Amino acid sequence: MPGFTVQRSGFTRVPELFYSIVQDLVANGFDLAYPASMPAAPVAGTPYAPFKATLYATAALDPFNATEPWALQLNASAAQKGDVFVSTPMQLPADGTVAQVSDTASGNAMPDQGTNAPLYSGMLNTAGIVPVGPQTDLPGTFFISRANRMTPAGTENNYPMSYRITTASTGVVVFVWEDASDTTGLNFEYFCVQRPVDHVTGSATSPATAHNPMFCVFGMNGKNYRFTVRENDVFKPTLPTDAAASTPDSNAILNGVQQVAITENNQYVITFPNGLNTQRYAYTTELDLIAYTSADVVSAYTDVPITVYGEGSPRTYKAMSANGANNTGMRILMLTAGGPMA
Repeated sequence: MPGFTVQRSGFTRVPELFYSIVQDLVANGFDLAYPASMPAAPVAGTPYAPFKATLYATAALDPFNATEPWALQLNASAAQKGDVFVSTPMQLPADGTVAQVSDTASGNAMPDQGTNAPLYSGMLNTAGIVPVGPQTDLPGTFFISRANRMTPAGTENNYPMSYRITTASTGVVVFVWEDASDTTGLNFEYFCVQRPVDHVTGSATSPATAHNPMFCVFGMNGKNYRFTVRENDVFKPTLPTDAAASTPDSNAILNGVQQVAITENNQYVITFPNGLNTQRYAYTTELDLIAYTSADVVSAYTDVPITVYGEGSPRTYKAMSANGANNTGMRILMLTAGGPMA
């Protein structure tokens, strides 16, 4: 199955946004596990209705999927709030539930439904890194959290959202942003789920003895995080860690701040996340569905041609939002043509 990329715009509420993303993913490499069939599409201007979907990746997205499956869930729990989970079907079963790790981000095991937000397996937020306090829509509690800024009524129409999706033979990238909101560097989110590739050949195939880790990198509130989704003999994800900082048993895999990305001969440098490791092993592989560079050297939404791994034709990477105020800091790029999309 060839790769797919698309950009869609004009969403003012998270349910409509997630519904459209799910439609694109189901048409391009995912099976819909929950619900049994797609419900009717949300209608703009009607009362809010929650939307949740669990998706199972197919062989079109992952060479090891037959024996090492993984899954996504997108859950629009309120008009301006949305969660994303990346895990295995063991934690994301076809009934729409998500396995809960603990009742709070601080790791308490008693299900007291107390003052802290519950921590769920494979949840794309920062709850596993620092306690988030009372469960509100504070940044970090949800993958998308806009309710505090969407008052009074009608404000949402001033903050429309767009998204771009890329699917390839090694994984998926989803990038969401608010239009005309580059002044803060905070109003975008993304996730990349990928089997890593050889840093010389670009191949995702591994020896039969390899543990075949699947990695997730995601960004929110201007920060970048990473975790291991699964291995061939590990059936649950690890908790997220800071992707830009080396912490115990977790290497930094990217530079998430202002950086020098110009060579002496006036060429700019694009870097793939590398230095990957699991809790057991270090790897020389890298992630090639996304890249990063200084926000100063390439503008948002620019198409960047790159020839890598000895390929006969260049790939295209699209520059996305920067994580610093007024288009400064670091900029993520995502693959839109060539390579594993061919």
